[in-house]
Amino acid sequence: MIEVRVRARQAWRVAATYTAKAPGTHIYLLVLFVTTLTLRSVDATLADQLLRQLSTNLYQMGRSAGRVLVISAFLLDGGRWINQLVRLSAVYVPLERWAGTWRWLAVVVAGHVGATLVTPIGIWTDLRHDPGGGALSST
Repeated sequence: MIEVRVRARQAWRVAATYTAKAPGTHIYLLVLFVTTLTLRSVDATLADQLLRQLSTNLYQMGRSAGRVLVISAFLLDGGRWINQLVRLSAVYVPLERWAGTWRWLAVVVAGHVGATLVTPIGIWTDLRHDPGGGALSST
C-alpha cells in the first residue's frame, strides 16, 4: 500500500512538472474542456445555434469580427475534446517549452487570427465565382 502511494506521488510530481513547463497550453486546454462540457450540457439545437452565431461564416465576420475571432478560439465544433487534447499537447507543449509562454501565445494568436481571416476570404472568393453557394455566408 505504501508503495502505491509513493508511485502515485511520483506520478503526480511528473504530471505537475510537465504542466508547469507549459502553463499556457494547459490553461487553454482547460478552457476548451469547460466550453466543450458547456456545449454538451445543452440540447443539440441550442448548441448548433450557438456555434452558428459564433462561427466564422461571412455573416458573423461582417457583423462582429472581433467577437467571433476571440470566442471561436475557445469552441470545438463536434465536441472532440480528447482529439484536441492529444493534438494540442503534441504541438503546443513542445512549442511553448521551446519558445516560452509569451512567444507561444503570440504564435497561437497569430495562427488563429490568420486562419480565421483566410477562411471567410476564401468563402467570399468562392461566392463571387458561384453565387449559388449562399449557404456558406448565412447564419
